[in-house]
Amino acid sequence: MKILYAAAGEGMGHAIRSETIINQFSKNTDILFVGGGKAYQHLRNKVKAHKINCLNIVYEKNKVAGFKTFLKSISTIPKLIKEIFKVRKIIKKYKPNVIISDFEPVSIYAGILTGTKVITLDNQHIISNTKIKYPTKYWLSAFTSKTVIKMIAPWSNANIITTFFHPKIKKKNTFFIGPVVRNKIKRIKPKEKDYFLVYQTSDSNTKLLKKLQKTNKKFIVYGFHKNKQFKNVILKKNNETEFFDDLKNCKGVIINGGFTLMSEALYLKKPIMSIPVREQFEQILNAVYLQKKGYGVFVENFSEKAFLGFENNISDFKQNLKKNPVNFKTNQIKYVVDRILK
Repeated sequence: MKILYAAAGEGMGHAIRSETIINQFSKNTDILFVGGGKAYQHLRNKVKAHKINCLNIVYEKNKVAGFKTFLKSISTIPKLIKEIFKVRKIIKKYKPNVIISDFEPVSIYAGILTGTKVITLDNQHIISNTKIKYPTKYWLSAFTSKTVIKMIAPWSNANIITTFFHPKIKKKNTFFIGPVVRNKIKRIKPKEKDYFLVYQTSDSNTKLLKKLQKTNKKFIVYGFHKNKQFKNVILKKNNETEFFDDLKNCKGVIINGGFTLMSEALYLKKPIMSIPVREQFEQILNAVYLQKKGYGVFVENFSEKAFLGFENNISDFKQNLKKNPVNFKTNQIKYVVDRILK
């Protein structure tokens, strides 16, 4: 079987998930990867790969800068059209049985043009394909996200959604699988030391560092791309080995709402304080259901009071993670793909 696999280049989550899933397919499956940004950088030496231009999100002060992101997206449309026809040529030459896209639009549009079967495999389609519940004040953000999802993936043969929560499915040919977790995470045996791990999607949230210093707790912080220490706050540059070690031993994690790291923390049964990037509905939804499941808390802004509430309830979160664990089974992926092809 031949698979054209594509992944969005924004953030590391899509790249990490794609690598893990690609490794699940048997050796007699031929896979060609297309993508840009961090996804291409991460996978280019691990699988046959073609680089394409990708969409990017603009962040300002820990918030999605919607208008600037829109303007940047508009300016890249001519390039994206060119990329669609570039991938169309790749498809005609490669002749894949199916295209699997992790929220990457160019491959989907090229697949539509060539009549190739398309499967989406991501966590974003839970927003458009299920009956999710969330506070009404996020209605506009949810509507915007659904519109973006429809633009990125206007059509597909099926949607595979990786998730730790399971709302009612409202669209046919939609399948749930557990969160995709790297084997390196699965090999970790978690412990607990007296510090909290902090990870930020964007380095624009500098106010958080000042607020952390006002507490009397120790924090190890990633996402600001520097090695530095301010009293009780230790900043570290991204280093996979060190990060895994810090995640393994932390008391709890303070993150935005990104699905990949949230899933890895849940796998290691680490309580989570989620502070989603503002206007990023996907992250907001993850945080809403994280709190509903009792695995942690959802707060819009970090404060000493919110942190104290989180810390005081850590034992309850740990109990919930043990009594009602997340199902991490992902072995349905190949079965679903084979079923769609048949």
